[in-house]
Amino acid sequence: MAKERLSKKPDDFQQLRHQAAEGNLQALGELLISFRGLLLRYSRQRIPKSLEAKIDEWDVVQETFIKASRSFHLFQGKTKKQLASWLRVITGHVVDNLVRDYRRSRRDVRREISLTGHGHIVNQTAEPSVSEQEMAEEVSKFPEVFPRLPELYRQVLYLREDEELTYKEIAARLGGTAEGVRKLHDRAVKRFVEEWKKS
Repeated sequence: MAKERLSKKPDDFQQLRHQAAEGNLQALGELLISFRGLLLRYSRQRIPKSLEAKIDEWDVVQETFIKASRSFHLFQGKTKKQLASWLRVITGHVVDNLVRDYRRSRRDVRREISLTGHGHIVNQTAEPSVSEQEMAEEVSKFPEVFPRLPELYRQVLYLREDEELTYKEIAARLGGTAEGVRKLHDRAVKRFVEEWKKS
């Protein structure tokens, strides 16, 4: 039996919204794509002029769609305007995260990844007498090392060090107990140092 085609007419918005809310991925895809032009324009407005060569608006929109797909069940709106506003909020967060990540990679790792109970990572990876030039070289390795960590390690380091959440708060987001998160954080720190020393 041929697959039912989903109409892309504007007046079919509510039909697509209902189908997407029920888990129809094709409907969700068509719904999100219909906002592509709007989100591209909004991305261009949000990306700082100084980073236009570093951050691609198409990548921003793609990441927006991924995040929106994962959390569409949380969308409570009923209209196109409400969905557009919801998607713009997600796009804004995506751009802000990309800008922060880019700028973070250019700053001193000691200030960016402070590790409670462990001191700064750079203090574990660099010699005490390291020069400014050598420290700059160490810092430049961050964008290479951090992505090599398992996703869960990256998440717990980000939530603990960047968002400054407590272990209990992280456990509420990731699941598990505060003590389990503390141990996970310790393993993430150890793994980061190991990967750093390999670079």
